[in-house]
Amino acid sequence: MLLLAKRQSLRALKNLGLQILLITSLNVITLASYAECPLPKLPRHMNVPGGIAIVALEATTNYPPTAFYNNQRTLIIAHESKPNVWRAIVGIPLDVKPGLHYLEVVSSNGIEPVEFYVQSKTYPREKLKIRNHRKVQPLPEDLPLIEAQYLETIRSYENWEYRDLESLVLQLPTEGRRSSPFGLQRIMNNIPQNPHSGLDIAAPKGTPVIAPKSGKVINTGDYFYSGKIVFLDHGQGFITSYCHLDTVAVTTGQEVQQGEVLGTVGNTGRATGPHLHWSVSLNGVRVNPELFVYE
Repeated sequence: MLLLAKRQSLRALKNLGLQILLITSLNVITLASYAECPLPKLPRHMNVPGGIAIVALEATTNYPPTAFYNNQRTLIIAHESKPNVWRAIVGIPLDVKPGLHYLEVVSSNGIEPVEFYVQSKTYPREKLKIRNHRKVQPLPEDLPLIEAQYLETIRSYENWEYRDLESLVLQLPTEGRRSSPFGLQRIMNNIPQNPHSGLDIAAPKGTPVIAPKSGKVINTGDYFYSGKIVFLDHGQGFITSYCHLDTVAVTTGQEVQQGEVLGTVGNTGRATGPHLHWSVSLNGVRVNPELFVYE
């Protein structure tokens, strides 16, 4: 009986050792696989109106080429493993026609066209009821202010400051329910409006809004439609904005780090309730923010 017990104990120890070895081996394999699968650095390629075209550009030098789309300079980022290969990250307008489109790439030979294709996409409709009818049908005295703020917004989105970017991935700027996706054809009080140019995240008033990536505050304001707003420049025309804020915690010209508080969720401007309207812009074009977020 004693000999049998010893044999059983020995088998149990061997089995335990094999289990430990197996678990250790699996952990090593998992870690190795993780190391071989680096985290993404680019947004998802979606060559549709409101999406992003990632266009490979070859250069004979080790510095980035310059490219334009619709007369707007595009963001250029280095290829992670191929020398002298660059990628143009191109924002595609929501109102663009499907088909062949062209980048104008500046080289030693002059300006060379590089083509990319845009596929068609239809976005759903959304009907909204706005209690403040003035925010849908403004009074004549509101129009000069609205026009001035519109031009200021365009200038903010077209701001260009070179920064060497290694990653374009963003984290969500606040916690909450994604209440209205990008691109919706909106009808407010039975009146058609421009397509939804951002992602709405519904959250309680006062919820912190953080910088999804480091950048520079290039503008803040309190606009007729957007309410309290912050524009953040991440470099090379990569601009994000945060609308309907209750409070603003930053000032123009301030450098902020990823995760730093920009303000809090509110319902200022034209809003049906507390939420953050988050926009992302490339080469002066609003694109789908969800293409930059990996969860």
